Amino acid sequence: MNLTTLEIKSALGNSLKSQIGLNDHDNWSSWSTDSRLKTEGALFIAIQGDNFDAHDYLNQAYENGALGFLVKESTFNQKKSTYNFEASFFVVEDTIEALQKISVASSSKLDCLKVAITGTSGKTSAKYFSHQMLEGLVPHYFSPKSFNNHIGVPFTLLDLKSEHKLALIEIGMNHPGEISNLVRLAKPNVTAVTMVGRGHLEGVGTIEHVLNEKMSIFQEGQTHIINIDDPRIYKDYQKKYSRNLSDPNFNIIKISLKDKTADVYFKIINAEFNSFEIEGHIFNYPGKAKINIAGEHHGLNVAIAAAVSKIAGLKPENIWKRFEMIAPVWGRSEILKSKNNVSIYFDAYNANPESMKVFLSQTKHLSDSPYFVLGEMLEMGDHAKDVHYELGQLVGQTPHKNVWFIGPSCEVFKQGYLSTIGLAKIKENLMISSTYEQTLALKYQSMLQPEDWVALKASRGIGLEKFLKDFV
Repeated sequence: MNLTTLEIKSALGNSLKSQIGLNDHDNWSSWSTDSRLKTEGALFIAIQGDNFDAHDYLNQAYENGALGFLVKESTFNQKKSTYNFEASFFVVEDTIEALQKISVASSSKLDCLKVAITGTSGKTSAKYFSHQMLEGLVPHYFSPKSFNNHIGVPFTLLDLKSEHKLALIEIGMNHPGEISNLVRLAKPNVTAVTMVGRGHLEGVGTIEHVLNEKMSIFQEGQTHIINIDDPRIYKDYQKKYSRNLSDPNFNIIKISLKDKTADVYFKIINAEFNSFEIEGHIFNYPGKAKINIAGEHHGLNVAIAAAVSKIAGLKPENIWKRFEMIAPVWGRSEILKSKNNVSIYFDAYNANPESMKVFLSQTKHLSDSPYFVLGEMLEMGDHAKDVHYELGQLVGQTPHKNVWFIGPSCEVFKQGYLSTIGLAKIKENLMISSTYEQTLALKYQSMLQPEDWVALKASRGIGLEKFLKDFV
């Protein structure tokens, strides 16, 4: 962030209701939303959430160095008598809307190539892999957290600085129109969709609506990275954006693990439990590399990283060499060891029907019969019953010793599991609970012996990292 008071006022426009103690020539180079942090000279943006209100902590923010405050008019008027300091205030109708406006104003001042990535699964991994490929070579910024919503994307934009030549921006979605709004804020030069699956059905209803939302990212950018292995993506792109395919002003980069005519083509030639090998070409430059992460399904995320690296200026021959830099991301295909030598495959940051299917397929590389700790696939809405019954069936068909399922759909999962494994085995093979319980975790862990494998996957909201804390 690097804005003068005058530039902030201009960006806010009519949403600025009043101002206190402002000098038009003051320059705001840092910002904060956390009153606990030391932020000398920062602009503190008072966000209101469902369970907190930052307006309650303005005194603390001032004590920690904040000199300016972006506040909501109605809340500020109600609480200003409790503030025991004098400072500069931008008083606005809505602080989140104001945050978005100043983030656009700040980022638009920079000469920075912006890459926006969305998808039902894989967007965070593709972002991290791109960062790992570029680290030390191209000055760039990426949000270390999954800042991918109406607040997180503006945070990313405000963090951009003049030295950044490229920004990696993650774009998420849980309701209609969200991606369109976020890409209008970000104004990316490059856009990509990793894949489209049954995620966030609670917010949008059907996979057709998920597709429509994800594909709206391509309304921005002059370079589009297209996964042609996903028939939904490629068919929909040809339908909605066919003019781009013949427009010389558009740069279309096709990625694939199947089609050799793609600009970035990788074939998986060997897969083990914690790595896989690829061979193919990057813009006709052939090569072969080992990717030191679990799960060959990450091949397409690696392909996006390769495409981003090429856009950023790396030569294909150097991109092939840089693949050795790719490493696992927390909560995604991590291989861990417990203190008693039990191996853990931890992939519990996100879950939907498609990623669960890939996860279960991946466990064949771990052990002939691993243990499973699985949890609810959240945000499935009216589809929750069907997808968890389907998951129970799929788990029953996948070799394993025992499974513990955690979540509100545990009884539905049990019925699907029962339909494939049979009543005789269900008592010894299945544990269920509606929530995570430490006593059950300890009971489950008592079954595990050295050299066993246990594979964990659930939506982030289930909090399966608690299993690791109670165990590792």
